[in-house]
Amino acid sequence: MSEYIMQLRYCPQGYASRTIPKRPNAAVLEIDDSNIDGGSIAVTWSEVGGELDYYAVSCSDGGTANPAKVQEGETLAAKCEGYSTAGSAQNITVVTVSGTTNSSEVIETINTRPNAAVLEIDDSNIDGSSIAVTWSEVVGDLDYYAVSCSDGGTADLAIVPKNGTLAAKCEGYSTPGSAQTITVVTVSGTSNSTDAEITINTRPNAAVLEIDDSNIDGGSIAVTWSEVDGELDYYAVSCSDGGTANPAKVQEGGTLAAKCEGYSTAGSAQTITVVTVSGTTNSSDAVMSINTRPNAAVLEIDDSNVDGTSIAVRWSEVDGDLDYYAVSCSDGGTANPAIVQEGGTLAAKCEGYITAGSAQIITVVTVSGTTNSSDAEMTINTRPNAAVLEIDDSNVDGTSIAGPNAAVLQIDDSNIDGGSIAVTWSEVDGDLDYYAVSCSDGGTANPAKVQEGGTLAAKCEGYNTAGSAQNITVVTVSGTTNSSDAVMIINTRPNAAVLEIDDSNVDGTSIAVRWSEVDGDLDYYAVSCSDGGTVNPAIVQEGGTLAAKCEGYSTAGSAQTITVVTVSGTTNSSDAEMTINTRPNAAVLEIDDSNVDGTSIAVRWSEVDGDLDYYAVSCSVGGTANPAIVQEGGTLAAKCEGYSTPGSAQTITVVTVSGTSNSTDAEITINTKPVAPMIDGIATYNSTSIVVTWSMNDSTVFDRFEVICSAGSTGMTVQVNDSDARTTTLTGLVPGELYVIYMISYSGNQFSKQSNNVTQRTNPVAPVVDDITTYNSTSIYVSWTMDVNTTFDRFEIVYTEGSTKIKVQVNETQTRNAILTDLGPGELYVIYMLSYSEDQVSEQSNNVTQRTKPLPVQAVNEVEKSTTWIYIEWTAPNALDCVFDSFKILVEPSGDSESPIIVDDTSTSTYNVTGLTAGRLYNITVLVISDQEQSEAESLLTRSTPNDVSSVTVERSTASPNTSLDVSWTAATGDVDGYRVVCSSGMSGENDHEFNVTHPTTSQTLIT
Repeated sequence: MSEYIMQLRYCPQGYASRTIPKRPNAAVLEIDDSNIDGGSIAVTWSEVGGELDYYAVSCSDGGTANPAKVQEGETLAAKCEGYSTAGSAQNITVVTVSGTTNSSEVIETINTRPNAAVLEIDDSNIDGSSIAVTWSEVVGDLDYYAVSCSDGGTADLAIVPKNGTLAAKCEGYSTPGSAQTITVVTVSGTSNSTDAEITINTRPNAAVLEIDDSNIDGGSIAVTWSEVDGELDYYAVSCSDGGTANPAKVQEGGTLAAKCEGYSTAGSAQTITVVTVSGTTNSSDAVMSINTRPNAAVLEIDDSNVDGTSIAVRWSEVDGDLDYYAVSCSDGGTANPAIVQEGGTLAAKCEGYITAGSAQIITVVTVSGTTNSSDAEMTINTRPNAAVLEIDDSNVDGTSIAGPNAAVLQIDDSNIDGGSIAVTWSEVDGDLDYYAVSCSDGGTANPAKVQEGGTLAAKCEGYNTAGSAQNITVVTVSGTTNSSDAVMIINTRPNAAVLEIDDSNVDGTSIAVRWSEVDGDLDYYAVSCSDGGTVNPAIVQEGGTLAAKCEGYSTAGSAQTITVVTVSGTTNSSDAEMTINTRPNAAVLEIDDSNVDGTSIAVRWSEVDGDLDYYAVSCSVGGTANPAIVQEGGTLAAKCEGYSTPGSAQTITVVTVSGTSNSTDAEITINTKPVAPMIDGIATYNSTSIVVTWSMNDSTVFDRFEVICSAGSTGMTVQVNDSDARTTTLTGLVPGELYVIYMISYSGNQFSKQSNNVTQRTNPVAPVVDDITTYNSTSIYVSWTMDVNTTFDRFEIVYTEGSTKIKVQVNETQTRNAILTDLGPGELYVIYMLSYSEDQVSEQSNNVTQRTKPLPVQAVNEVEKSTTWIYIEWTAPNALDCVFDSFKILVEPSGDSESPIIVDDTSTSTYNVTGLTAGRLYNITVLVISDQEQSEAESLLTRSTPNDVSSVTVERSTASPNTSLDVSWTAATGDVDGYRVVCSSGMSGENDHEFNVTHPTTSQTLIT
């Protein structure tokens, strides 16, 4: 061991020397995380340089060192075990010991391992790009929870305060249905818990169902769908009551189709549900309501309603559910009625055919919800015309023939316009010279004569009214004879409607137009739709509402065509055609809180179903959209930037654009983040309250505040809903606890960053002094109780001595009593207590008063006495050393003399105790009195003087008259133990004799 010599000079005698060892080096500790658990902390260290014997290990309260001593050369590691609180901050101390000398203490504060959170899947916050969990507060101490995500995901809150909402999300994953991992670690000071980890699938995309009409029958419904984007395991299929899924599970890569079979009612509305399943997560339900196929009607010819222009049928009500019967006709016929409601008259006609006796078709379809029955179709001939016979007298002879044949005219639609009608014909059999053409009023024939062999066509031109019915007549002329008139009534071409988009009636499955009445004549407007659409109405009568829709398209935002043709008699206008997009689906906006700040708001959304071109983004006044256009397939997110007022409510609007149509506005109002408050004042109000004051930037908009305070594992959040408030009092706090306090301002649904952190401790609760007694002349015993719900680290006992306050520190928090020493004898003291928690002090406890015992008298002595009194004296305490106000004299046995005797004159030191009984033994005690306190006793044990005997008689003994005397006497009054008889010859006492006689004997024979 290295040694140094320290010399202590003491002049002038010389030198004194002492050998002092050199202090060994202190260990450099490192946290040994592998050996830390919920009840232990651990360190390792490297060998220190220099000489040493061992390392001494000690622990903070509650821990046991293992080992308590590490010998040089052993494994340099140690633990403190047995702590009861996971996550608690504990100290381990290592001291290097070399002989009699220790190194400086090396103290490492380490937290025991906090408990890990137990995670639960938070399905309500899972979507195609996010997974989410919740958990309950763990037992023990902690600072916060750290959240991390598998690759591709970002934690919405990387740090979750221990008193915050115990939930977290991992956002931003690109693949719906993918398996992702979220990890939550409990952090307490230097230590982390084990990883709380859970693997969750992002929500897979839902299937988009289409009716599979080919597989629907009276007891089944069926759907097909396309493979959804993203990852999945299978599709789960379920049916409404009464149906059985076939199959119930469709594996990825299998045929994407399913049926619900076994329904008992044809035409009934049933539901099929397909859920995409990926690991732990299901998609939203893809639900489609479909009707089983209704039964077809069985038609019968209704001959009574068949005429030259009409055919008619009737039928009986079909079994099962249905909504109505749809009636349609072959070309040229109009259904009357077109719809036959269930329960109505089950009959219908097709009217308006122009050819008597022609074969026409009437079709009746049973409709139940989404599904039609097979066609019930019947071919019926209109009633043919009866011949009207006339005698052709001019041709009735045996040698005559009829005139030239009449032309058979055909409408020449290609040459008809708004002012013209036109016909063609074929060469007639027989001889002829030419064909003569004439027109109804207002028209001019072109040409008026068509020569045999010429182009067999003619027009009537110059009519003023489009769509008007006009006549063209062609007569075959052969010599002097004309054929019968070949007359054809034809309408000039009606004007086409000018269509406008009727945006108010455009939706995700429909397009719509309106138009104004066209000039000229017309019968009605015929409306038709591109494939997949159903016209409503198919016929718009002249004078009706000039509007129509094409309904039933399956793809929102798709480009579809509606065609309107003006019909006037025999002639249609050119097609009025318009391509319109069904209304695209609106985006469903979510606040993108990670991109909201004091000058910006932000949203994100998922790709909408259906067709679209792009998304248009606009902002409330003062904001600039970034970007203003989001292309399909781009990043579906946008911001409104540049707002000047933090915390202000701003609006961002996203419209889905597909061709001619915009979606409804997807609009959301978001507050920019307000500026955080600045806590600029904090003070303890009392043991359970802290007053917080703050200031706020005038340029920000806000509507409320939140004050968060925490202490250890407890805390509270206080809402301050008055935006004008700049101070609040936190109540219900734990006495003596140190609180960390910060604030957040809110504006609508947005909140600021945290304010500056401040710390403040509440005052501890004052002790209650519940017992105080005098211990002796210089000491007082004090005991107290303490509220178990307060935090404190020491007590202070304060007592007054005159005008001086004297404070006594009690640093052991478990102590509940103390003895005040070095007090003045006989002094009256006012005593109260305080408790401390760091620098915070409680209110005063209850005041108590107590007086010390005065000093006792010294040496009580007997000065003089008699048969009835004893005169005593004593030495009183010095008045400068003791406060007292009287003396108390106790006489025992009592009853003879007054007792106790109070002597108020403190200057006296003598007293004559009277009224005594002669010869009695007395214990006389003198006490010093200070108010109610009395000193230790000082006593004198003495006897009063006994009374003398009387009537002594001396006679010569009759038995031995020469040598004995008989003595007798009267007994003395008072207390007597015995008598002593002395016989003396009077000669120098040589012949004196003493005889002790026990009381009550009153005679004695003296042997002389």
